Amino acid sequence: MKAIDYSDIARDNERRVKKLTEKQKEEYTKILSYLLNNHPDDLNIYVSVVLSNLEEGKSIPSDYRKYIQRIKRNGLIKEEQKKIRDRDYEKFNVSNIWEVFTTFIVLLFFKNWLTENYLIHYSADILIAILASYVAIRSFLIKRRIVLKYNFEKRYLYLDIFALIVCVIIKLVVKTNFDITFLILVMSYLITQRQMKPMFANVV
Repeated sequence: MKAIDYSDIARDNERRVKKLTEKQKEEYTKILSYLLNNHPDDLNIYVSVVLSNLEEGKSIPSDYRKYIQRIKRNGLIKEEQKKIRDRDYEKFNVSNIWEVFTTFIVLLFFKNWLTENYLIHYSADILIAILASYVAIRSFLIKRRIVLKYNFEKRYLYLDIFALIVCVIIKLVVKTNFDITFLILVMSYLITQRQMKPMFANVV
């Protein structure tokens, strides 16, 4: 299995740095220089461990080499990887839920546009649909980033696309008021959730 790319946590690390006290920021700046020179390949994960220590009120020893060795020896890297994995799993779940609801809203507008039977008015409905489209696409991209990060199978992304295509076809073909598109989206969500949970558990 390919190594996990932790480059995406750099932005999270930057946000965490801003919450540190001035004294902690000074400690962080000094050890960051050391990490940049000695551990550039694993920079983000080491920075995340350092920030966790600072957030817990711990001070950084002046002997950085021994400090990094202690981090490796005590399994702090693995603990940090589990924390990151759990955060990503939560992001994946939330994005999955948002994708279902916002995609359904877009599909609902699509159907109303075909029948010219709007919930409020065309101008209001399309604004809601545009916002929902943005959230749906953003949610899908978050899921895609996480899937690629952990080298998971891409079939779960393809399942989303397949479900969307089926829903669009149903909207075009089926003329009755009975709508099963939401059920299809929920089924896609449940299948993905059930399959992804053990995969996340086996990451670290």
